[in-house]
Amino acid sequence: MSEDIVAIDPRVLQQREACLDHAADLVSSAERILQGDKGYPNIAYHLALLALEEIGKSQLIVSRAVTGPHRDPAWIDKRLDNHVFKMLWAIWSSTLFTGPVDPGRFEEAKRFAQGLHEKRLRGLYVDFSEASAGQRPSDAVNLHDARSVLEVVISTLATERERKPVGVGGAGSDSAWFLETVANEEKQKRLFSRPFVEKLIELVEGRAWISWARGEFERIELEEQAALSRELERQKSNGMGRAKWQLQIPIVSRWHSVRQKVLNDWNSRVEFAQFFTGKNQKNGDLLLKLTLHDHISADQVFDAGLSLSKLVIAMLNIGSAGYFWFSTSELSDTYFDRAIDLDEPSMGLKISKPRGLSSLHLQLVPQDTPNRRDGLESAYIHNALKCLMVYSAMSEAEAAPIFGPYLHGLVLLSKSDINLSCENDARGAFLETLEAALKYFHDWDGEDDVASALDVVFSEIIPNGGHRQEALSVLGDMPETGETPISWAFHAKRTADIYLAFAADRQWRRSASSVI
Repeated sequence: MSEDIVAIDPRVLQQREACLDHAADLVSSAERILQGDKGYPNIAYHLALLALEEIGKSQLIVSRAVTGPHRDPAWIDKRLDNHVFKMLWAIWSSTLFTGPVDPGRFEEAKRFAQGLHEKRLRGLYVDFSEASAGQRPSDAVNLHDARSVLEVVISTLATERERKPVGVGGAGSDSAWFLETVANEEKQKRLFSRPFVEKLIELVEGRAWISWARGEFERIELEEQAALSRELERQKSNGMGRAKWQLQIPIVSRWHSVRQKVLNDWNSRVEFAQFFTGKNQKNGDLLLKLTLHDHISADQVFDAGLSLSKLVIAMLNIGSAGYFWFSTSELSDTYFDRAIDLDEPSMGLKISKPRGLSSLHLQLVPQDTPNRRDGLESAYIHNALKCLMVYSAMSEAEAAPIFGPYLHGLVLLSKSDINLSCENDARGAFLETLEAALKYFHDWDGEDDVASALDVVFSEIIPNGGHRQEALSVLGDMPETGETPISWAFHAKRTADIYLAFAADRQWRRSASSVI
């Protein structure tokens, strides 16, 4: 298989060169720090890994240029902030199109990069946990560790210097598709699953395999979308008559900015609940237009609309692992409309004491960008659609133990402000949801240790043991430092979201495979 060679913008090549020059400076700094009798191996180790990240960044910048304006480069922009992925890319990507594609080498590089980063963190920060009492960052990295990593980085830098960057394929090509797929955690699992690896062995030639894999992904996606559309159409036509009522419901999120293009993904599949960007889309304002049919009488509209809108909003919460709820007062951070300095009456005084979700948002974003919001992505919408398909099919008796506490938790989070603290109750509600869902989907018998049962489930989607334990930690007591009641409650929500989204996806795939 051959692909066109596309020209790379000279400015991109200059950025690449600047990254490699900076990597060389970091290597030189690391070597100097190791000189002398003592040296500082942990600091040199960190500088060497920063150099490796710069090499990976140089490759990602070129990849972003190659994918072109017609393909969404957001995945690359996100990876440019991911320390582990930049190191993984530096180690593995130079062999992508120069030799055979080897899934085993990718997994090895991934584990290697993760191990490097974890050791780096131990060598940078004092661990205040009881298990690490008395240990210093300098104990985490020895001279051999630092020199070994430096050798890897120096070799990788030399190889990258010699390699002439080539824009293979361009926008829409198999190469651009492959780069994007490898960078996506979920798609990566399918790409390197047994059926795909067996096909690679059969075809031998890497480019032919990439072309085949792309076709398979497109075929599977079309079949899944068709099955989802059939199921949603079946649910829509089940017992409904003519569209009669429309409710326009303001929805807000403190985490996500929203784009209509992403919302259209949902709107094209769910006719009765349409989302539109609100007055301030950067601040997560949404308008939900909910359609009810003529089998609902006028006196039933309020309750039916409230119930259905809560279902839809819950699915969006689970799919995004963020926070969406009905629009509430903006005065939750203060108790007055205006504060005046009597010495300077013309000067306004803006003071508040963030509590609840306001304070949590300030904890989660960098201090230099307090207004930053994560974009609502298509992947979150797809998660929410699968949740809607699976969970809306449950009977009221089945759904109530799971979603009754979940919705109660969302309400409690929305009510937490300077006048009322509901965080602990909210956490309890989300944990109640988690336990009920685990029992419903037969992942926990209700008697054994729930943490152990959840650890088994999460091992499928969170392979890193440290990250998995972080998700499970919310089942225990809140630590004395590093968490607040609101962050601990939201931690419980996200752990419940991860499981509910996983369970819906698992159930959906089983249903789709039986239909396809």
